[in-house]
Amino acid sequence: MQQIWLHTIGSVTTGVGTAIAAAAGATLAVGSIVVGAVALVVTAYVATFYAMWAPADLLIDDSISLTLLDLATLTDLTSPLPVETIAITNREILKIVTPLSKAGFTYDELRAYAAPAPEGGGAYEITFKYSR
Repeated sequence: MQQIWLHTIGSVTTGVGTAIAAAAGATLAVGSIVVGAVALVVTAYVATFYAMWAPADLLIDDSISLTLLDLATLTDLTSPLPVETIAITNREILKIVTPLSKAGFTYDELRAYAAPAPEGGGAYEITFKYSR
């Protein structure tokens, strides 16, 4: 009989200990949700402040539209390379298009852009590879 009581008391103790551990775990889980929510709000606030303080500048303003005949001419090895072109876009960004090479059915060109000083004054280059 004493063995039965000891076993019952041990089971009750284990059950109470498990309940306490579960309650503590739930408290920690709720605490971590609160900490995560606070971190999310702080991150959103900082990102919003930074976006309003330093908005992105327009660096490149360009569009490319080619017909099938234009693309065929650009990638044809028997036609000469186009001449270098210099233009200023509607938003006053300097654009320089420099033909680089032709090989197989591909044509490479370098497009360089220079933004005016109020926009950041940066110079950027992109190499395009056209292929058919």
